[in-house]
Amino acid sequence: MHRGSGRRRATWASGLVALGTAAAALTPAAPSGAASAAPASVTLTATARDLGTLGGGASSAVDIDGDLVVGSAFLPSGQPHAFAYDLATSTMRDLGTLGGATSEALAVDGTVVVGQSRTAAGDNHAFAIDLAAASPQMRDLGTLGGRESRAVAVDGSLVVGQSQNSVFGGGAAFVYDLSQPTPTMRNLGDNGGASDVSGSVVVGQLQTAFVYDVGSSTMTRPGTLGGAASWATAIDGRVVVGNSVTSSNRTHAFAYDLAAASPSLRDLGTLGGRYSVADDAQGRLVVGHSETAGNDGHAFVYDLDATAAPMRDLGSLGEYSAAYDLDRNLVVGVAQRAGDGTGRAFAYDLSAAEPELTDLGTLGGSVGGAAAVQGDRVVGTSMTSRGDFHATVWQVRTSTAPALELGAFRYAVQENATRARVTVMRGGSTAGAVSVRYATRGFSATAGRDFRSTSGVLRFPAGQTRATFTVPLIDDSVRERKETVMLTLTSPSSGAILATPNAAALVIRASDQRPDGWVSTRASSGFAGNNVYTGNGRRQTRTLTARRTQTRTFHVRVYNDGNATNTFVVRGTAARAGSTVRYFDGTTDVTGALRSRVGLRLSLAPRAYEALTVRLTPTRSAAAGSLKSATITATWRGDGTRSDTVRAVVRVVR
Repeated sequence: MHRGSGRRRATWASGLVALGTAAAALTPAAPSGAASAAPASVTLTATARDLGTLGGGASSAVDIDGDLVVGSAFLPSGQPHAFAYDLATSTMRDLGTLGGATSEALAVDGTVVVGQSRTAAGDNHAFAIDLAAASPQMRDLGTLGGRESRAVAVDGSLVVGQSQNSVFGGGAAFVYDLSQPTPTMRNLGDNGGASDVSGSVVVGQLQTAFVYDVGSSTMTRPGTLGGAASWATAIDGRVVVGNSVTSSNRTHAFAYDLAAASPSLRDLGTLGGRYSVADDAQGRLVVGHSETAGNDGHAFVYDLDATAAPMRDLGSLGEYSAAYDLDRNLVVGVAQRAGDGTGRAFAYDLSAAEPELTDLGTLGGSVGGAAAVQGDRVVGTSMTSRGDFHATVWQVRTSTAPALELGAFRYAVQENATRARVTVMRGGSTAGAVSVRYATRGFSATAGRDFRSTSGVLRFPAGQTRATFTVPLIDDSVRERKETVMLTLTSPSSGAILATPNAAALVIRASDQRPDGWVSTRASSGFAGNNVYTGNGRRQTRTLTARRTQTRTFHVRVYNDGNATNTFVVRGTAARAGSTVRYFDGTTDVTGALRSRVGLRLSLAPRAYEALTVRLTPTRSAAAGSLKSATITATWRGDGTRSDTVRAVVRVVR
C-alpha cells in the first residue's frame, strides 16, 4: 500500500507548478564566517532523473510504488493528463480521461492508479485504472449525487476520497471497493471527505476526524484536542495521524493508536511555536512540520515510542521546511533555502550517524520539491534549466567521496566590514586534492552597488578540510534595508561531490540608518528638528522662561528615519549647576536609564517614534538671566555611527 500523495502534496504540487519563491522571514544570521560542525564522513547525495512530459511543457509526479510513478503531464495542446511512468522501461504512459479534456493521477498501489478526470459532460469524477488488466480502462467511480468527486488514496481494492452528495450540496467521504461484482460508491458521511486507507480502515474528516472499518462497518469519532475541529490525514497499520484545533485555538498534530486498550487523541505538541501539522506516518513514526520557538516552520519526525524529546526538529536549508512522506529511514519534503528562498526537494536519513537535511538538487533550474518516497527513490517535481517543471525521480545514495559544502546556511556582515569571509568545508575522504567553484549573485543586494561580484576556484590539498573566499562589500551612505547576496558552490572536481549546504545567504545588515530628534514646548505641535541631524542641537532647540523653582516641560520625539526596524540608544545630559532635570517615557521616570552608560534602548519601526518628556527646573541658587539646558541624543551604531541631538533650554528670569 502506498498512501495517496495528492491529498498532502497538493499544498505545493497542485496544478503542477505551485512551488514558489516567496521568502520566509530571515532567521537570526550566523556570525560572519560561522561554520557548522565538520561534514559527516558519509554524505547523502542524489541523482535527479527527468521523467519528461506527454509532449507539453510541464509534468509533476506525486506517488510511487515499485517501478511505477504517477502524476500529471501536459499534452502539446496544453491539457494535463494523468500518467504512469515505468522506471524499468523508461516509458511514460498517457492514462487518458473519462471523456473530457483533463485528468490527474493522485495515488498508486501496485498497478492500480486513482485520481480524478473530466467527463464528456464537463464534470470531474474520481477514477481508477488497473494497469495489469488485459485492456486497461479508466473506470468512472461516479459520485454521491453531485457533479464532482475525487479519489485520493488506494489500498488493495479499496479507493477513498471525496464527492459532492448533490448538485449544490457539500462534500462527503466515500469508499469504493473495486473487488465487488457491481461496485458502488459508499457514502461514509457528509460534510467532509476521506483522506487515506490502510487495509480495511478509512480515515478522514466529517466535521471532526473519523475512522471507519469497512469490514465491520464500524464508525469511530476520536474527537478533538479541545477545539471545534479535527481531521485525520493518514493511517499506517493501526496508527492514525492528523490535526486538531486545541482549546486555545491552535492547530496541533495528533496520533490515534487503534491498537491501544482505550484509544484517545495524543497531542504531539510543537517545536516550541504555536502550531504543528502531521502529514504522514509509518510504523510508530510521524512526520510533518511545526512552528519553532523562533517562529520558523521546520520539518519534524515524532517517535511515538520515545520517552524523552519525541519530536525531532529536522532543521531547514536556511528557511522554512516541511516533511511530507517517509519510508523506512528516509524522510522527504520541501525546504526553502537561504539566499533566494526557492523551494528545494530534501531528504533526511534517520539512520545516519549525523543526520541533516540534504538538498536533492534539481534538473538544472532553481526550484524542486519531493512528494513521496519508497526505498531509495524519491519522486516529485523539479525545474529544468529551461525553466519548465518536470516530474522527477531522485535516486538517493550515500557516499564517502570528498564532499564540499559551505560552512553555514547564512552569513551576516555590516556594510562597512569591507569584505565578508566565507568558509567552505570538506568532508568524506580527505585523500587527494579536490576543488570546487564558488560564485556570488545578487538577490536583494545589487552587484556593483552593494557588493562586488566574485567567483573562482577553491583548491583543497590532500588532508585539508576547510578553505575560505572573500566577498568585497561596497560601503556607501545610502540608508538601506538588509540585503542578500546568494553564495553558491558548483562543479566539484572529478571524484568529489557537493554536500548541503551548497547555497547560502550573505546578509548585509541594514546600513546607514538614522535617528531624528524633534523637540517642542507643546505635546503635539511646534516641533523643531524634522530632518535636521546635528550633534549640538543647532536648529533643533526650544527655549522657555522660568522663575527659580518653576518646572518647565519639553516634549521630545525620537523618530526612526531609516527604512528598517532599528534599535537606537538614547542618552540625556545631567543637570547643570543651578538646575535639576528629569526624563520621562510616558509616566515612567527614565532618568536613570538615560544617564546610564548603556542608555535607554528604543526599538522603532521605520517612521515610528517614541515620545519622551524633559522636566527642567532652575533651583533657588540659579542666577537671573542664566540659561539652564538639557540635551537628548539618539544614536544608531550599525555600520557607522549616526546621532542626532535636541536641546531644551530654560532662561531664568528671577
